[in-house]
Amino acid sequence: MPSTLLFPNIIQTENKNNNTIVVTDHCQFPSNSTPYQEDQTWITFLATAIGFGTQRKHGEKGCHQCDAMALHYRQVLVESQKHELNGLVLELIWQMTKMLLEHMETRMYHSLGWFDAMAQDLFRYAKQLKEGQTEGELENAIRITIYHCRAALHQHDGGRDDLIKARVYYRKCVSLPTEYETQQSLQHTASVFLSQHPLALYTSSSIFSSSSVSGSSSPNSSSSFFSLPPPLQPSSSISSTPSSISLSSLSSSTPLMTPCGHCGLEKKAMPVCAKCKYQRYCSAKCLKKHQPTHALVCQNQ
Repeated sequence: MPSTLLFPNIIQTENKNNNTIVVTDHCQFPSNSTPYQEDQTWITFLATAIGFGTQRKHGEKGCHQCDAMALHYRQVLVESQKHELNGLVLELIWQMTKMLLEHMETRMYHSLGWFDAMAQDLFRYAKQLKEGQTEGELENAIRITIYHCRAALHQHDGGRDDLIKARVYYRKCVSLPTEYETQQSLQHTASVFLSQHPLALYTSSSIFSSSSVSGSSSPNSSSSFFSLPPPLQPSSSISSTPSSISLSSLSSSTPLMTPCGHCGLEKKAMPVCAKCKYQRYCSAKCLKKHQPTHALVCQNQ
């Protein structure tokens, strides 16, 4: 089964002297170590875990040590919450989300016991960062990465509820400020989805007047509403899901409850953007904060 590799721009150096991943349960510190020594030990432990991640293989021929690496990633993520946040944790999160996205098609045909567990670990971690006192560059970059991954997983699943959830997390992805180029690229792909997805273009009941929207017979059709999450590589190299979607259940008589474009909160009565008449917000504060981001995809901008 062909794999879906969404992050080919990550260049990782292989450790050719070791073909086996060796994991440890946790980072151990000598009883008489100083705080500085503990920090250095932790950084070394974290860097080693990231290095181990370059040894696993996932491609058209299948997986090599992915299950063992998933367990190790999860252990290191738990350990990381006991230490000060640093750039290596962002790289760890990147590798974990990359691994999930590589396997999101495989999990539909094979049982991957680690997949849902690792995904939930990441989702909880993003929530903890959101609820924390600090909202710095690293925190935002990590949340952007996890939100993008979560949205992509929902998008790939392709059901009506999944597509609505994908929009919620793509909005969360683009709502956070960041100076990191990689995370800005993720936000760009999220913006593309929000601007091109049929539900995102909904401005009146006319889009739901027909019972179905069909793409071409080709499974890789660019008009497919069930295409895989916005790729960071040419779409021709990524396999797509079926190119048609029934919208008969999305009758205009049952309007969707649209989440706040900034925080994702859902209310029955929410003000909308005065220009596109679509994007809703739970408060004037959220509208003001989200305006620079929404301007990129506002249909009447």
